[in-house]
Amino acid sequence: MDISISSYYLIFPLVLLTFYPFAPNFFVSIINIYTALISFFVLILIIADAELYSNWGVRFDATPLLYLKNPVDALASVSGFLFMFLITLLFLLLFIAYRSHQYLVNKYSFFSIHYYYPFLINIVLILFLIIPIRGGIGIAPLNTGFVYFSNHNYANHAAINVNWNFFHSALNNDPLNTHNLYLNSDTAKNIFTEMTSKNYSSGNLINSQNPNIIVFILESFTAKLMFSHSGMKGITPNLDSIAASGIYFKNFYASGDRTDKGLVAILSGYPALPDNSIIKFPLKTEKLPSLTKALSARNYYSAFYYGGNIDFASMRSYLTISRFDKIISDKDFDKKDQNSKWGVHDHLLLKYLLNDLVSLPKPFFAACLTLSSHEPFEVPIPNNLPDDTEEQRFLKSAYYTDEALGNFFKAFKNSPLYKNTLLVFIADHGSRFPGNDFVVPEKYIIPMIWSGGAITKDTIITQVGSQIDFPLLLLSNLNIDGSDFQFSKNFITAPHSFAVYSFNSGFGYVDNTGFLIYDFNKNALDQTSYPDPQPQLTNAKAFMMELFQNFEAL
Repeated sequence: MDISISSYYLIFPLVLLTFYPFAPNFFVSIINIYTALISFFVLILIIADAELYSNWGVRFDATPLLYLKNPVDALASVSGFLFMFLITLLFLLLFIAYRSHQYLVNKYSFFSIHYYYPFLINIVLILFLIIPIRGGIGIAPLNTGFVYFSNHNYANHAAINVNWNFFHSALNNDPLNTHNLYLNSDTAKNIFTEMTSKNYSSGNLINSQNPNIIVFILESFTAKLMFSHSGMKGITPNLDSIAASGIYFKNFYASGDRTDKGLVAILSGYPALPDNSIIKFPLKTEKLPSLTKALSARNYYSAFYYGGNIDFASMRSYLTISRFDKIISDKDFDKKDQNSKWGVHDHLLLKYLLNDLVSLPKPFFAACLTLSSHEPFEVPIPNNLPDDTEEQRFLKSAYYTDEALGNFFKAFKNSPLYKNTLLVFIADHGSRFPGNDFVVPEKYIIPMIWSGGAITKDTIITQVGSQIDFPLLLLSNLNIDGSDFQFSKNFITAPHSFAVYSFNSGFGYVDNTGFLIYDFNKNALDQTSYPDPQPQLTNAKAFMMELFQNFEAL
C-alpha cells in the first residue's frame, strides 16, 4: 500500500523527466515545487489522521470532507492548545522534509548527469507503475482488506497507509458498489420485509391524540452515563430522575456515530450509511418521509432549535426540506451569548426554548439539538469535576448539559403546557467514553426517555430498538399512519426486536440474545457473541442490502 501511493505520486515527476533534457532548469524547478506541495499534503493527512483516530477509531478518509464546507465549525472540535500544537508539528515536519530533500537531491540527484534521458525508457517506467499502483499483477486490485493481517484491529488499522486510504475513500464512496454482501436480492427483500413488519401494536404510551411534542436530541449522550444503565453516579442525576418517573427505553441504539446521521435517523427513520451520509444529498433527502410532514396532517406547527451554525453538515437543507416552520440557530442569539466554539451553550439554548414555547401555535412539534457535550468539551461551569483527561472533560460536559436539562424540566413542569406535552430525550449518537469503545454495541447504546403530562404511565421498555424506530413509535401512538417509514418497526410488541448500526467500513447487529460486528475490509465477521451467528448475520446483511439499494434508487 505504501508503494502503491508512492507510485501514484511518482507519475507526474516521471512525465516531467521525460522532457527534462529540453529545459533542465525549468523542469527541476517544477519538480521541486511539486515535491513541496506533495510533502505539505501528505503531512496534513498524517497529522489529521493522528488526531482523528484517537476520537473516531478509523483511519482518515473522505468522511471529514463533508464538514469542510464550514471549516470554522469543523475545527470547533479541536481545543486552541491542540490546534496550535498540530500546526507547530506540521511546520516542524515540513522543515525537516525540506532540508532532507535539499540534502538528498544535492548529493544523489541525477539532474547533474548531462545526457538525454531515453524517452522510451521513461515511457516504459511510467507504464510499469500500473503494477505497484494496482498492488501486483493479480486480478483483484489493491483494497484496504489486503493489509489486514491480525486478529487485533488496531494492528490492522496501523498497516493502512492514510494517504492511500483517503484517495480510495474519496473515489469509491458509493455504498452499493463498495460493499458486496453476497446475498440474493429477492431473498434479502423478503427477509427485510419480515424484519420490519408493522403488523404489531406499539403500546398505549400517550394519553392524548394531539399533545405538544418536544424532542431533545442530546449531543453524544451515551447510555453509559446513566446510573440506571451502567451504575455510574453523579453525571446525569436529572436524566436519571426523569427516566424513573417516565418511560425509559433501556436497550435503545443509535443508527450511526455522527450528528448528521442521527438527525436523519430520528426525524426520518432513515438508517445511517457506513461510509457516507444521506444528508449531503438534498435530491435524496427530499424524497424521505419526516415526522414534520406526517404531523402536518394534524396541523402541527414545527420548530427546530440549535445553538450552532445551522449550515454545518447540510443541516439547513435537510430541515428546510423536512418542512420545519421555524428554524432557530446561533444567528438568533446575541453575540455575547455565542461563547462556545460551536455557538451557544446549552443552558442559554434551553432558556430560549422555554421562553419561546409559549408563543408557538398549538399543537407544536419542537426539536432541540444540544451541542455543549461535543468536543472539545468546554463548558461554563466551575471546576466541580476533574477535567485533566479528555474523558473527564466529556463527563463534565455531560454533567453540565444534564443540569441544564434539569433546570428546564423543573421550570416547564410548572407551565400550563406541561399537562398536554410529551417530552422525548434521545441522543444523536453514543460515545466511546467512558472507556474507549469504537465499534462494539456499548458505543452505540443511547438513552431514550418519554416524559411529560402526556404519557400514560412510568415503565421500563426492555425490547431492543433503534433511532430509526422512533418515528413509527411516535406516530402509531398518535394513530397517524407511519407506513412511509419503511425502515422503522414496532419493536415493543414485535416477536423479534433488533437494532442495526453502521460505522466506517462496517456494521453491527444487536438483539436480546447477543450481537455481531461485520467488517467490510475483511468481508467477514469481526466479532460476535452468538454461538451460531449465521441467522443473525443473514438478517443484518438483508437489512444493509435493502438500505444500499434504497439509497441508490432515491
